[in-house]
Amino acid sequence: MNSDYPPLTRPGAEPIPPAAEGTQNSPEEIEPNEKKKKKLPYLSKDSKRGSRNSSSNLTVICPDGDMIIEYVESSSTGNRYWQLSSQDLMHNSPYFQALLDPNKFAEGRLVAEYKQRKAPNGADLTSSVNTHGNFDALGFDLPIVKISETRLTKLCGAGAIELFLKILCAEGLGKDKQVIFDSELKVMPPSIVVRTIEIAESFSSPNIVKQTLRRAWYMFGKTKISWNKFGSPLLKQTEERVRQIIVIAEFIGDYSIAKVMMHTLLVMGSKYWDGRPEPPATDHLRWQYLPGGVEEELYYRRQCVMNTITDLQAHFLRVYGGLEEIPKTNDLMAASTRPTLGTTFSTSIPHSEYLRYQCRAGFGNGSQCDLFHLGQMTRFFALKSKSIFLGSTLIDPDFSMVEDDDDKQNGNPQTPAYATPPSAIISLFASLKQYPDYQIDTTHHGCGVRRRILPVLNGIEKYILDPRGLLGIDYKEWKDSSKRPQIEWSSKTSRKGHTVDIRFEKIVGIHMSSPKFSFVTATTSEDEARLLFTAKKRNWESYEGLMRPGT
Repeated sequence: MNSDYPPLTRPGAEPIPPAAEGTQNSPEEIEPNEKKKKKLPYLSKDSKRGSRNSSSNLTVICPDGDMIIEYVESSSTGNRYWQLSSQDLMHNSPYFQALLDPNKFAEGRLVAEYKQRKAPNGADLTSSVNTHGNFDALGFDLPIVKISETRLTKLCGAGAIELFLKILCAEGLGKDKQVIFDSELKVMPPSIVVRTIEIAESFSSPNIVKQTLRRAWYMFGKTKISWNKFGSPLLKQTEERVRQIIVIAEFIGDYSIAKVMMHTLLVMGSKYWDGRPEPPATDHLRWQYLPGGVEEELYYRRQCVMNTITDLQAHFLRVYGGLEEIPKTNDLMAASTRPTLGTTFSTSIPHSEYLRYQCRAGFGNGSQCDLFHLGQMTRFFALKSKSIFLGSTLIDPDFSMVEDDDDKQNGNPQTPAYATPPSAIISLFASLKQYPDYQIDTTHHGCGVRRRILPVLNGIEKYILDPRGLLGIDYKEWKDSSKRPQIEWSSKTSRKGHTVDIRFEKIVGIHMSSPKFSFVTATTSEDEARLLFTAKKRNWESYEGLMRPGT
């Protein structure tokens, strides 16, 4: 048995300890001097069939198979049976290679004894086996090897076990039948394939499944969607399907599809991300919580994107006076040398610093113009895009008042109903880009936020809409311990306290807080996106980058 696989166990059982003379004993083992005393578990027409041996529960995978796999389901009225070739199982599965070894397990001795009981002339008596469950051909029966139900097999289902067994025996069916099987496997739903992968790994036999999926050019279901190109068709898929394709693509080594689908999951959001993601307390399959730190990393990246959008809104609320910020003196001096597009200044505020008006008209009612746009902006963000929440800091967030009957009937709850923002990032961008071109009067045309926020939104959105899936994880680098810190957004290596200068739709400068590395350049689009969304500070309307040579 391959040393790369875990110790051989029957699914749901403890590892079987080695015997004194190099053999392993199982509960079904038959001692040499008792073989004639105990009835071997053969399936024949003389057996008590009932629902247990019902012919409807039998699937003939190999017509000339020399053994039966019986799967015992606790929640079913009858067990499942598959006729298979022991040679194919042993050739393609390290698990069955060991289990059917006559020197190790009783199951192996059972199958070996059956082969020895063939007719003296060497005729293949199993060719007489038909699909109706008559296994008493010419007086010989087929041996049965049981697979007990476990928590994993219960989650995956008998259908996944059957597909796994078909894959193990596909090569022995002949070239024509193998082509037919591959064509069927090519378009099977991801839901059954991803469970088959789980079964294969539990039986220490992932390689043959991986090779078969690659040989069949698995297409992730009956669809014409390009899974390696992000777009609106992917956002129409269910979260379960997206997650299942991530697991399958990673398993077969198609990292480009896995990356795009992770980007899709990040953009659409997850029902498992209401709070900080944690592994489910109950039994679950890997696609329900992506292992290896991937689930946490995708959640963190999504939060970084949301934080960037929040930071952009805060910038405009701040410059229009909606959020308090006392600028530093050197910032004010630098601001006075920059292009101001008709900006005026006010010295009537109670600070010792200056506050720039955003009004472009230059008239005496510039203060009223700014206040008008602040009110319209707050109203739009809170009620239209639902991307900010206006609440109170004077009340305990866990406090609630009991509603009386009149309030319930009139639809007037005592506690406020919080507005829910769009769950998909695409919907959030679409909502924000509907910002109207408000103006206080005709002489203040262009004083509003729309002309300033739309280019910046387009600059952020280009990373979201990129068909390459820039926000997804590159599994090849993720698995490399030397490269992972450079691509992991949540690592301390990525969080260097850098500042990004943005002007219109472009990043015009990236500089670190450390004097040793004052300015840096992104080498790839993925790196540029990471630096933007993980920045400690963003200068949203920066002129500094435009004034530096070479930018």
